[in-house]
Amino acid sequence: RTTLPATQYELPEKCVIKAGELTGEILVVLKYYEKLDTKAELLTLQVNDGGEVRQGPSVYSRAIISVSNLLFAPEWWTRNDGDVNNPYNIVEEWYLGRYSEKKYLMFLEELKKDGVVFDGKDMFILRKYALRLKNRIKDYNTQHPDEPMSDEYGKMEIPVAG
Repeated sequence: RTTLPATQYELPEKCVIKAGELTGEILVVLKYYEKLDTKAELLTLQVNDGGEVRQGPSVYSRAIISVSNLLFAPEWWTRNDGDVNNPYNIVEEWYLGRYSEKKYLMFLEELKKDGVVFDGKDMFILRKYALRLKNRIKDYNTQHPDEPMSDEYGKMEIPVAG
């Protein structure tokens, strides 16, 4: 069910999947409006039966896009890398510590300095930029011993070794 007003997005008039292909892609243009600063809206797209095209399983024929200006914890920082009896997240335990929006924004700033996009897969990239963030916080704390860098959980900690 789409909750995003139709005036806030543009879809192509016609979407084509090439003959013999099972997948395709479309360009969705999203438009800013103030409500997105405080609430996420949904844009739901689905493949419709027609001609030689059939929907297939809903997991493959439907896309639900959450649209917002709010920052959410990325999947790689929240997934369970352990098991049911021993849940843990490797990013939280060994690299960046507990998620906070401020810490994530600072991590993104470090990535941006080198034009790097991180998808959560390359642990070398994670380590490199976690170390950069750790050193940035350490430098800040050295210069501001009475007001250490903090987030909503208190003094900001980055557990990565190095």
